[in-house]
Amino acid sequence: MPNQISQKTIDQYIDGRDVPEEKKEKVIMAITRMVYKRNQDIVKAESEQDKDRKEQLMRGAEEYEQMIAKKIDEVLDGEQIDGEYDF
Repeated sequence: MPNQISQKTIDQYIDGRDVPEEKKEKVIMAITRMVYKRNQDIVKAESEQDKDRKEQLMRGAEEYEQMIAKKIDEVLDGEQIDGEYDF
């Protein structure tokens, strides 16, 4: 695959976006599950032998990347989020 992506931490998303201190908790609540699922796709892709399945998992991780960025924007714009820690 041409683009090799790796797992990311929640802190990497927050630090990469200059999230104000007062909004960090909301951002964390909003993106935690998506970051976990994105990273799980990457873990599965790393051990996947089938090329098509591996590409599918990596596309899924890239889609999560876009959803995470959108959710951070929504929180920073003051939109109400419905998120909670559930694991």
